[in-house]
Amino acid sequence: MNTFAWQVGTGFTYQLSDRVTFDTGYRFFAMSPAATPVSLNTGGFSQSIGSATSAFSASELLLSIRIYEPFRNWR
Repeated sequence: MNTFAWQVGTGFTYQLSDRVTFDTGYRFFAMSPAATPVSLNTGGFSQSIGSATSAFSASELLLSIRIYEPFRNWR
């Protein structure tokens, strides 16, 4: 089964200090609807009973704080 998939994303970074930044981002992912055959197996025989159609999409939000060299005073 092949289906078309696509995604788009954006984000930004804000520098809080010389060693700390705040990051945020967003991503949207989607697949086009696809049909999968469904069969019933009984007694060693397989019988087609139709198909199932599904589509998948996801929205993701990312928030992070980056600390550069947090242990530099331990040297």
